[in-house]
Amino acid sequence: MKVLIVCPNNCNNGGLVKVAERQFNIFTKNNLTCQYYFTSGKRNSMISQIVKVLYFPFYLLFSRCDVVHIHVASKRSYFRKLLYLIFSLMLSKTFIIHIHGGAFEKFIKGSRFARETLRFIVKSKKCKVVCLTLQLNLFLSSNFKLFHEPTVLKNPGRVEGGDEFTIGEKDNNRLIFVGRLCKEKGIRNLVRAIYDLKNLGHIYYLDIYGDGVLKEELGELIHNMNLSDVISLKGWVDDSTIKYYEYSFNVLPSEIEAMPLSVIEAMQQGVPSVVTNVGAIEEMLIDGVDSIILSGNSPSEISVGLLTSSEASYSLLVKNVLMNFKQNYSSNAFMSSCSSIYSKKG
Repeated sequence: MKVLIVCPNNCNNGGLVKVAERQFNIFTKNNLTCQYYFTSGKRNSMISQIVKVLYFPFYLLFSRCDVVHIHVASKRSYFRKLLYLIFSLMLSKTFIIHIHGGAFEKFIKGSRFARETLRFIVKSKKCKVVCLTLQLNLFLSSNFKLFHEPTVLKNPGRVEGGDEFTIGEKDNNRLIFVGRLCKEKGIRNLVRAIYDLKNLGHIYYLDIYGDGVLKEELGELIHNMNLSDVISLKGWVDDSTIKYYEYSFNVLPSEIEAMPLSVIEAMQQGVPSVVTNVGAIEEMLIDGVDSIILSGNSPSEISVGLLTSSEASYSLLVKNVLMNFKQNYSSNAFMSSCSSIYSKKG
């Protein structure tokens, strides 16, 4: 079987691109023939996007691929991929719509054009839909007449080093945050929670990896609150170089998420997470078993969650988080799920 993976250029550092890259690596590792079709050039210009769309049907005619796997999110991502979906349909290719993004349901409900075009596409026998959560799966099944029932496909962890786990020694109360520095990630409230806890005599050390619109503001906030001794802004780094295992907990107090890769990457290295219950979190983790799930993302709620994490049975959390990863997010688990999806007749 030959699979064509359609996604943005890998110079884009978004979660969708990382999942597509991991898909490619896992398929290659398992001797499944696959190749990329990037939806833009290296500079991601409008002209390169138009050229790529116009060239796509000709590429499909001569590529001899068996399955076209198209990665799609909401808003502009959906509209950019729409022609790819239509061309795949017109040329009678079996194609997968792989839906990412925590706001896809809201986006579809709010756009009649997106809703009607999706309704037209998914009723085709050639179209199969995969999504990240059971909640989105139920929404699609209930609101669209799909030829094939949608399937939940969980994001995989990194392939580098296989599925072996290295657990280093932990420094108590050492935390890591990985993600975009924006309001939706709750990073300002996390900094304020560290400040409140420090004033109460509870010291937590936090390293923040990522870049974004709040970078300068966070730097000022950390300085003004005299937190430079406990909080460090590390900037953006390649996620493959991040050593989660050097930290006791991964913290992600987001307002909105789909299936956060930082939680999966932390799992892979035996590190439990302190997270808000948004997106797929309730399907991924169990509070007190392999994670600490926050009641909300206010500074006080984050503070309570961090104090709870300090009192939890850490060795049990680590054992359970490694088991969760191996069963649900490893390369083998992802490959097994994809094989099942591709083998369905369509």
